[in-house]
Amino acid sequence: LLMLVGEPGIGKTRTSEEFATYAGLRNAKVLWGKCYEGEGAPAYWPWVQLIRSYVHERDPQELMSEMGPGAADIAEVVSEVKERLPGLPAPPQLEPEQARFRLFDSITTFLKNASRRQPHVLILDDLHWADKPSLLLLQFMARELRGSRLLVLGTYRDVDLRRQHPLSQTLGELSREGLSHRILLRGLTEHDVERFIEITSGAKPPSALVEAVYRETEGNPFFVNEVVRLLVADGRLDKPEDVTSWSVTIPQGVREVVGRRLDHLSEECNRALTIGAVIGREFELKTIEQVLAQADEGRMTGDRLLEAVEEAVAARVVTEVPNRLDHYSFSHALIRETLYEELSTARRVRLHRQIGEVLEEMAGDELEARLPQLAYHFSEAAQGGDVDKAIDYATRAAERASDLLAYEEAANHYDRALQVLEMKESGDDVARCELLLGLGGAQFKSGNTDGSKETFSRCMEAARRLGDHDRLAWAVLGYAEFFSIGVSDETTVRFLEEALGAIGEQDSALRARLLVILGRELYFSEHERGRSLVHEAIEMARRVNDPGALVQALWWRLFVSMVGEDLRRQYEERYEVGEEMIRVAGSIGDKAMVLMGHYACASTMLLLGDRDGADREIEEYTRLAEELRQPAFLWQAALLAAMTALLEGRLDDADRLSQEALAIGQRSEGQNALQMYGIQNYAIRREQGRVDEMEAGARGFVQQFPAVPAWRTALAFILCEVGKEDEARTEFEQLAKDDFAAIPRDGNWPIAIVFLTEICTTLGDTKRAAILYEMARPFADVCIVAGTLADCFGSGSRFLGQLATTLGRWDDAGQHFEHALEMNARLRSDRWVGATKLRYGRMLLARDEPGDREKAQALVTEALSTAEKCGMKALMDRCLELKL
Repeated sequence: LLMLVGEPGIGKTRTSEEFATYAGLRNAKVLWGKCYEGEGAPAYWPWVQLIRSYVHERDPQELMSEMGPGAADIAEVVSEVKERLPGLPAPPQLEPEQARFRLFDSITTFLKNASRRQPHVLILDDLHWADKPSLLLLQFMARELRGSRLLVLGTYRDVDLRRQHPLSQTLGELSREGLSHRILLRGLTEHDVERFIEITSGAKPPSALVEAVYRETEGNPFFVNEVVRLLVADGRLDKPEDVTSWSVTIPQGVREVVGRRLDHLSEECNRALTIGAVIGREFELKTIEQVLAQADEGRMTGDRLLEAVEEAVAARVVTEVPNRLDHYSFSHALIRETLYEELSTARRVRLHRQIGEVLEEMAGDELEARLPQLAYHFSEAAQGGDVDKAIDYATRAAERASDLLAYEEAANHYDRALQVLEMKESGDDVARCELLLGLGGAQFKSGNTDGSKETFSRCMEAARRLGDHDRLAWAVLGYAEFFSIGVSDETTVRFLEEALGAIGEQDSALRARLLVILGRELYFSEHERGRSLVHEAIEMARRVNDPGALVQALWWRLFVSMVGEDLRRQYEERYEVGEEMIRVAGSIGDKAMVLMGHYACASTMLLLGDRDGADREIEEYTRLAEELRQPAFLWQAALLAAMTALLEGRLDDADRLSQEALAIGQRSEGQNALQMYGIQNYAIRREQGRVDEMEAGARGFVQQFPAVPAWRTALAFILCEVGKEDEARTEFEQLAKDDFAAIPRDGNWPIAIVFLTEICTTLGDTKRAAILYEMARPFADVCIVAGTLADCFGSGSRFLGQLATTLGRWDDAGQHFEHALEMNARLRSDRWVGATKLRYGRMLLARDEPGDREKAQALVTEALSTAEKCGMKALMDRCLELKL
């Protein structure tokens, strides 16, 4: 990825054109995408242009091969793909961020595939005018370029590029990740300026003229060209030797130079160019003709209008657009800007309205594609025209942008509609609410969480003024969209309770959605109430027959489940919930929730100790994740692969896979990915005998996630492992207060049991061992997993065996260890079979009855063999200690 950078007129586009020529001579395929100056361009416009030009040249069969399953996604943005490849399926319904990842991945994969046959050069011109979605796609592609036969050349102005500009943010990310190379273009030298004047005028210029032109233009090629052309046109270079001072005669402002150059063109030419400037950097002859006809200037039509525009072409003010009949583009943005800024406000508003009406009439079946242009022109004309039409087009353009996953563009259109709404004499809170709901949703989908919360808060205020309870509820649901594991947001809870009170007790899908989100929010503060609300939401969603609300409620039911006495039955019910999710989500075509149903079933199979069943569900989950190509799902698939390697004791594979999972997860899951990596990294380092490396990280997690006590239990155990028993005992005493009452019996309770057992047995605390033994009884016939299937600790009976050993209940301990060996063997877990044999051996040596020592030595020898095979140094060291 190369970036060609410089001020306006420095020659970025011209240099790119020369580069494209040389690339073509080297058998590279060159595709151009020019960013559109001003408003009105469709989302992803530069990418649409370059893909469109490629699509027209390719055989449909070859094109399908290159696009593969991503063709359906690309077709949503580039309509020509649908024309060339008819019958494409609709893309799956996904969460906004997931859908956009899939689109970006589809386009990137397609262009990489296309470049296998022939090297490709993609030129993205004028990126300072690019829409945010286009820049995000560029950022995405930059990460995937390594190893491909693609070269991307971007050009942009570096002047007036403030920190808040979308391109600045993209450049910052590219620089931080080392993904691009910057090439700065500088002006012509004084000698170059002299040669240019000589070639243009046909005579060697005096040094005073060269110095003056160079001083005024600083060697900027466009400025030099404009000044010299003006001097030639004015005849002032006919006798340069007669001029005594050149500095006075050269206009100081470039726009003045451009303006004086335009003065040399006919009135009719200037009139046509002015309309073209209001249309944009690129314009169509037919549009200008229709605007002139509407303004009763119909005499300038057909050949006469063409002559006027050809006059501008001859003067190199505009150029013909290749492969597009009767389409022209201003040769430089400054020419268009000069014409546009010369217009009075009244004249500008009127022209925008006239252009909007002409485009509206010309649109026909292509109205949807022209929505951004119509929204722009009618909005600019709103203060002197039809405000309602401006709002309508801006809203429709926003909805279209959202459909194309261009959420930033959607937010811009909604914002424009809100600004136009303020022009109405009487406020319209209903319309304001609808626009704010749309804006908030677009902001959230684009990743602007803070902005979306502020927008939804404004919508709540408007809804309260209206007394509109439904819109208040939807605004609250939008506000509550963001959720952080381990945190209960009091403000969100207050808003949800307000909305529930407002809409009343009557069953509805809206009430069901509010209930489930409130239950989710209360999970970390009021566990029982939160769980009850989610169950209430499920029943309500069933009564009102809303599958969307039901599948959402079923998912959160899994999240808020508590640990009961009959865990095996509870887990069997969990599997039934997963199956229902698959069934209900499948009925409405929600593949993402189908996938999550398989995840629920996979975790349940592991909890029940059914490795074969878990593998089947993991395989289906991974297949769907690869089909949907979403970072969150791909992260979970990588996490599952690392967990499986850990379970089997393949530490090197687990280390590699956990790092891969973290790299994927950081693109979508942030802190959640970091927590799951912490769990896996801890497990790997412990087995490698490097648990001391994890102390600092565990302390950080304790501070960052105070509502997840499992991290405190993990820290206390690490302190035991590294020999800081006094500090570990202090932590353990805090955790054990009131019989461990401070640790909630939620999804993290099983993990807490694991670490509390390890601490308790290490410290030899018989009093707490008795308490924990009773608490751990429900885990006798099931397995224990951590996080979102980040790790599986094997059979819960092993921990009961350890506690029974501490209590001297030898027979109970033996039965627990035998059961654990059986279950861990079914799991095909060398890691936990080895650990169980070591613990069992220790128990037998402590009991020391006839035959115990021999059996213990056999178990420890087997555990040592497993440890050597898997490279589990910690287990090896513990086995050797016992054998000595």
